[in-house]
Amino acid sequence: MKKNKIVWLISFLLVGIFVLIGCGQSEKAADNQENVDSLAAIKKAGTLKVGIEGTFPPFNFHDEKDQLKGFEVELAEAVAKKIGVKAEFVETKWDSLIAGLDVNKYDVVFNNVSVTEERQKKYDFTNPYAYSHATLAVKEDSEIKTLADLKGKKSAQTVSSNYAQDAEKLGAEVVPTDGFAQSIDVEIFSLLTFKML
Repeated sequence: MKKNKIVWLISFLLVGIFVLIGCGQSEKAADNQENVDSLAAIKKAGTLKVGIEGTFPPFNFHDEKDQLKGFEVELAEAVAKKIGVKAEFVETKWDSLIAGLDVNKYDVVFNNVSVTEERQKKYDFTNPYAYSHATLAVKEDSEIKTLADLKGKKSAQTVSSNYAQDAEKLGAEVVPTDGFAQSIDVEIFSLLTFKML
């Protein structure tokens, strides 16, 4: 049964292989042709260049041998294999991850990127392969007990993330970080919990 879920997931992702390829919503016919052309270019190159953070366990991280591992790494490799190419990972900080698509630094992003209205105006998304829910996590002796208690406090976030926007809306001061690993070293951070499809 687990194998069937994996095969289904890979097939499902292949339908929307271009996780975040820039395009406008009003040009669907041109977008479809652009996606076909992009897939042909990827096949010709023999590699699927994947933008990834590399610091977000269990999705993507480095193991004790400094090898890139994680669910999204395996998923990207499976998608690349299915289309007959190799996955080439391009690691970058979260705040420049999505922008890397604009300058063709890579073909796709596999990095637990949340779908927002603003991002949908510029990029295409596959159907979700995980659902992430923000959870407030603080030190054990913290006076913060609810989201309302964040007002006037500091929240460690990557500044371009939707979690930074949420913290600001709650009145928190966002302390910029390079990614999740650095965020947990600061007193307050949003911790992602997730439910796999």
